[in-house]
Amino acid sequence: MAVKPEAITNEVAETSPANGAANLSAEMANPPTARSSPPSRRSSGIAIVWVAASVGFVLYLLFGGAVTEAGDRPGRLVRIASLWRRFLDELADAGIPSLVRSGMWLVLVLLIVGAAAGLWFAFTASSDDRSVPDADHA
Repeated sequence: MAVKPEAITNEVAETSPANGAANLSAEMANPPTARSSPPSRRSSGIAIVWVAASVGFVLYLLFGGAVTEAGDRPGRLVRIASLWRRFLDELADAGIPSLVRSGMWLVLVLLIVGAAAGLWFAFTASSDDRSVPDADHA
């Protein structure tokens, strides 16, 4: 039984990468429409919990304490903000340039913002998220 050449070329054309790219670009050109309904009760609850957790984290960093095991009196409760201020003051006393000290403050701010953003992404993640690859395709 002989296979017709045009049947082979049609099959190749249907599964070719160029055709797949055209289908992919068509899907990207027409993304699914966003929900126009008001935010659900669940999403506003998530936002409230996220704001409370983020504010609580910042307040802990500003007013909370940690027991230190270094320094002249080990086992002493010290405020976290005082630890960071003392660390940056000691950098200045050691002759570290102000650019490095400014970089340390920037890293601290990025740590706080990154923790809040990570918490938001964790709260809003869903099982139907399309950015997560399926186990079949991994």
